[in-house]
Amino acid sequence: AVIIHSDAEAYGLSEDTANVNVEAKKNIYLAENEGDMRVGSIISHEGDVHLEAREGRLVDALPRQDNANNVDESDLIHHWIDAGLIAGTEDYEGAYIKGLKQDAANYRARVEAQYEEFKSGGRETSLRQQFTKPGSTDTYASVEEYLADNVTYQSLPDSEKPAYAREISQKFAQFTVEETVKQKFTKADGTYYISASEYLAADEAYRKLVKDTQEKTNPYVRDVNDKFNKFKNGDDTYKAMFTKADGTTCDSVSQYLLADNSENGYLAMIKAQNDYEVGVYDEFSHFTNNKSKGHLSDMFTMPSGKTYDSAAAYLRDDATYQAMVKKYEQPEFAWTKDQLLYAIRNAIVNKESGVSAETQNKVANVQGRNVTLVAQGIGLNTNKTTEIKVSELVGSAETSIEKMKQLANADA
Repeated sequence: AVIIHSDAEAYGLSEDTANVNVEAKKNIYLAENEGDMRVGSIISHEGDVHLEAREGRLVDALPRQDNANNVDESDLIHHWIDAGLIAGTEDYEGAYIKGLKQDAANYRARVEAQYEEFKSGGRETSLRQQFTKPGSTDTYASVEEYLADNVTYQSLPDSEKPAYAREISQKFAQFTVEETVKQKFTKADGTYYISASEYLAADEAYRKLVKDTQEKTNPYVRDVNDKFNKFKNGDDTYKAMFTKADGTTCDSVSQYLLADNSENGYLAMIKAQNDYEVGVYDEFSHFTNNKSKGHLSDMFTMPSGKTYDSAAAYLRDDATYQAMVKKYEQPEFAWTKDQLLYAIRNAIVNKESGVSAETQNKVANVQGRNVTLVAQGIGLNTNKTTEIKVSELVGSAETSIEKMKQLANADA
């Protein structure tokens, strides 16, 4: 056996500055001459391992990560806050809430610009106002119904009525399209979708289309990826497949896919989904950017017939804007910091006896065909106590995050 005299304490910049690290093909026999043996990585590829520390203990000296993902808990919490999984702290608001505030600010700025345009011009009659029945909020169901009540049309000579009717038909068709688009982007609670992507996320037809597209593209992409890997590893079978018209080869699978415009290729597979998305984005752009005086007259006229005296007054009554503000002023979260921190590691509390490298996501200190350990004890109890009060965990400052981090890394 090799007799060693290693340091019982770690010195220097890191925990692994006083480790015993050995790697061999055959048997390894090590004996600590005095005190503890700080075991780092000891590996026998084909033999046995025998370790002795008869006057001390065998101590795990491999660096330990704070959590199973090798990411600092405070960083994880910031990621959770940014993603909107948990509430922010007094010191860290997070990208999620900032994004909600920016959405509301953008919406408010657009309304303010529309109001300024509305006040700067004449009060043109909108299509909705034109086709709303007198003394009612109901609109005419057809051109014929409108013309039957239209005094101007009824007073025209018969020779002029067809031209007037055609003009009204064109306007009614435009009105019908605008109303259809408006209804499309209005939620059940009367508020509007704030983006095309928000609408698509709630669109059942679109979700089904995405699922159908993925069912077609996923096997195809896997097959292309497999062939591309073989090509990159020297298999010329697929060289022609990944060679471009200019004689160069594709640098990546995505580059190949985005140029694959064959009849049954990748672009053909995703065309229906792309066309659907483009259509929705075009409609939503028309919906949000329609700034005709008539549209603005509709927008800023109250049911009583009076107009709002400011953009702020309009926004106070605007259910869409108020819902956006409420979303960041009174956010709702499915999780709390302590719930997610508890879930960071598989072995925070109530561990089974004999915590292993597997439960702590660490590499085993000793690896061999047969391992024999002889010592006064295995592991080390420092008898060091850290007191964490409940009140220190429920606060919203960064100090509570640090206390939760300590708790999450405790070996109970």
